[in-house]
Amino acid sequence: MQHLVAREVPATIPMVLSFGKFEANGATNVIPDKVYICGTMRTMDESWRSKMKQRITTVAQSLARAYGAETEVEIRHGYPSVRNSEPLTEQARRLTADLIGQENVEDMPLRMTAEDFGYYTVRYPSVFYRFGVGSPSGAHTPGFNPSEEALRSSPAIMAWMAINMAEETVRQ
Repeated sequence: MQHLVAREVPATIPMVLSFGKFEANGATNVIPDKVYICGTMRTMDESWRSKMKQRITTVAQSLARAYGAETEVEIRHGYPSVRNSEPLTEQARRLTADLIGQENVEDMPLRMTAEDFGYYTVRYPSVFYRFGVGSPSGAHTPGFNPSEEALRSSPAIMAWMAINMAEETVRQ
């Protein structure tokens, strides 16, 4: 399946396809009658998401037939890509710099994480930002230890942006 991403998806389209869960219950010397393979697919391009879902199904079914097996493929849609509104992003960047200084505001590269905030960005102009709670052990780990300084400043940043964005919208 990884060859689908490497050979078919244009290099300009970010996509992640990985399978991290394999279940084949049985003894070590017995071939199980059922195997479950689960994974994740993430992309920034919804048309390619649709194409890949079809290609994964086609390849899985073809491989099963070639080896005299059967397969059922279930691919859930997952979260849509987060799409930041460029005007809102620029406004948030400017307002945050006004409050905490330009040296404390940085642009981050695109990330291929799954984020349910993507549902909002499909329906409404939105901006998703991170406010410095990074931890050396990473997020979503037992060792996650957010910066207390970031936790003190982030509510002020959110309130500052909400008030100023509302005022700027009224003035327009």
